[in-house]
Amino acid sequence: MKAKSASTRAGRRRGGDLTKLWARQPAPEGAAAVIWTKPRTRPARRRRILAGRRAGGVGMQHTQMLNENRDFRRLYSRGKSKAGSVLVTYCMKSRRGYNRIGITTSKKIGNAVQRNRARRVIKEAYRLLEEEVSPSWDICFVARGKTCRVPMGQVKKMMRDQLGAIGAVKKTHV
Repeated sequence: MKAKSASTRAGRRRGGDLTKLWARQPAPEGAAAVIWTKPRTRPARRRRILAGRRAGGVGMQHTQMLNENRDFRRLYSRGKSKAGSVLVTYCMKSRRGYNRIGITTSKKIGNAVQRNRARRVIKEAYRLLEEEVSPSWDICFVARGKTCRVPMGQVKKMMRDQLGAIGAVKKTHV
């Protein structure tokens, strides 16, 4: 049996027509052979990055997200914590001039849909409270099983109470 070349195998794998894979280019002057080149492929689509915000929406102005595992572990071990039926909050003062938040949702909460809903509810509640939170805090919110089943207003109220008990909310004089 005769061995097949790589281009023949590739052509058969993609429908058998090598003209779709390779384009014939005219030979440059002085060259004896015809040059075969691969056609250009479209460039990969790029994700639009809108300065940390979604298009049309108002995002968090003075807050960044915690992403690193070491930051979460530091908060769990050294941070102050308050627990409630809907939410657990870990806070620690930092030297940055802005807040950083992290949201943890474990598989105990439910499937991916419920975990994502819990994250969205917590993020929105924090966004509405962001102006009340004093700067330079690292905050981690841990969702509980009830988080995705309660109204966002209840999560916001519990978040405000927990942040106030820890001391992360600005003092307002009446």
